[in-house]
Amino acid sequence: MSSNSFDYTHDSMSTPNAHLQDTPVLSNPRPQYHTPAHRHPSLPPIRSIPFSSATDNISHPISQLYTPTHSHSQTPVESTHSSYRTEHSPSPFQSQVTPFARPEGAVARSASYSTQVSPSTDVEGTRPSPTSNLDHAVAPPMHKVIDAVAIDTFAQDFKLTKQQRLNLHGFVEIGSRDPPLSRPDLGTRLYLLAAIYGLENENNRREQARSQGAEDYKGMLDDMKVKLSSSAFELTAEQKSTVRSFLQDRLFQKNRTSFCKIHRDTKLKEDMKREKATLKLTNVFGDATQERRFWSQWYSYLLDLYRQVFW
Repeated sequence: MSSNSFDYTHDSMSTPNAHLQDTPVLSNPRPQYHTPAHRHPSLPPIRSIPFSSATDNISHPISQLYTPTHSHSQTPVESTHSSYRTEHSPSPFQSQVTPFARPEGAVARSASYSTQVSPSTDVEGTRPSPTSNLDHAVAPPMHKVIDAVAIDTFAQDFKLTKQQRLNLHGFVEIGSRDPPLSRPDLGTRLYLLAAIYGLENENNRREQARSQGAEDYKGMLDDMKVKLSSSAFELTAEQKSTVRSFLQDRLFQKNRTSFCKIHRDTKLKEDMKREKATLKLTNVFGDATQERRFWSQWYSYLLDLYRQVFW
């Protein structure tokens, strides 16, 4: 038996100081434990802990201090473990192994343990990892909560455009993703969206009809304006009355000395333009054609008015 392994028996414990005469005494000696000489057959044998190479310098004096009288077969700790035993290694209870001897299968075991496992394959190496083919993965077809026929029916009932119909299909696809909405919930939302689209389309049609009618009305007014400008211009009875009152006020001004050329008075024309709203001549002033006709027609009228006042 090697000198580096120890068995603490009853005999060595009975005389612990028998070998201390010629050997140095350690400051802190290793504690001694009492072990019965006869153990139960079912219990494993007592194992000794071998010293490493770093403590070889103290193995000799310790072996002299604790030389056992009886020894048992010693077996390394790792050789008793089932995971470290090889197929050809002997049983720890059949043979005696030197503590510092390395098992034959240690090199093979270390080589097998140092094998690197690729992260793209699993432990068995027969199946690729789920993350190895994500770039080429194809998503399974999505199951829509509401079928395409029902969506097209909504679009046809509300008279939706092509883009609005595609929006309804996209809306259903969003609602069908995990976790999907229920069929009644998604159907209600789809109906509301289709109704909003239909109301928007109806408002657009009304706006277009209104704008078209306004254009027609504007064209009709322009046509009437052209016809009125080509025909003879006449004042209404109310307009004639207001003009007569205005001219009478201007004839009896205290600073007026000339009456024969009153129709050519520029100040009179400016006063009439300034008070066109009071005289109700808004349809006359502002249009050069109407103004020219008004003054040409009313030249004789002013002269007649002058004669009626003074003669």
